[in-house]
Amino acid sequence: MRLIQLSDCHLLAQSDSLTRDFNTHESLRQCIAHIKSQEKADAFIFTGDISQDGSAESYQQLSTLMGFTRKPLYALPGNHDNAATMRAQLNANCAHNSALGRWQIILLDSQVEGEAWGEVGEADLNWLTLCLKTSTDKPTLVAVHHQPIPVGSQWTDDIGLQNGDQLLNLLKDYRHVKGLIFGHVHQAFDTQFEHIRILGCPSSCFQFKAGIDEFCVDETLQAGYRWLELGDKGELDTGIVRLA
Repeated sequence: MRLIQLSDCHLLAQSDSLTRDFNTHESLRQCIAHIKSQEKADAFIFTGDISQDGSAESYQQLSTLMGFTRKPLYALPGNHDNAATMRAQLNANCAHNSALGRWQIILLDSQVEGEAWGEVGEADLNWLTLCLKTSTDKPTLVAVHHQPIPVGSQWTDDIGLQNGDQLLNLLKDYRHVKGLIFGHVHQAFDTQFEHIRILGCPSSCFQFKAGIDEFCVDETLQAGYRWLELGDKGELDTGIVRLA
């Protein structure tokens, strides 16, 4: 199965409005146009901050842009999203876990209302434990908005997943968890934790400069997305595609 991850679209109610001098709608449109012409995706996942302003119109724009496909669409909220509006407006699977071929996709909500940082609540961690205990025959991919592990930029690590260690220590006990994907950091990231591949995704609009301690937009890198190949026996291959 080929899964396409898009993240941090930061759409606004007006499609011609700018965020940090970027037309985020146009950038996402170009990403999706590239995907339509170059990819044969079996599903799509949006890992948070779909909207910048939480407006119904911003989510409706995404629904329109994704109207070309009937493939499964997964979505989870980021710190900028209005979770209730997102779920009401998107024709997407926002449930905690779903089947994709032989794989299990688990969506974790890390949004903390009014905060840039994130946390997975105790109730969700308990549910996650039960889910993993009862699905050991299914290779599993976990998705969350906030990064659970430092990415090497102090300012963004300060607003990452506050209980990331707790989450990773839970996941490492289950060998069928093959990967964890996240957004939030607006940059590609790839590391290994125990048996789990930990993967960050570029933004579909502006990128954050990697490896520095203060906020900075990287003007040398273009918008992009991540593809993931999920093998029937639990193999996971992945890569980044950026717009020309």
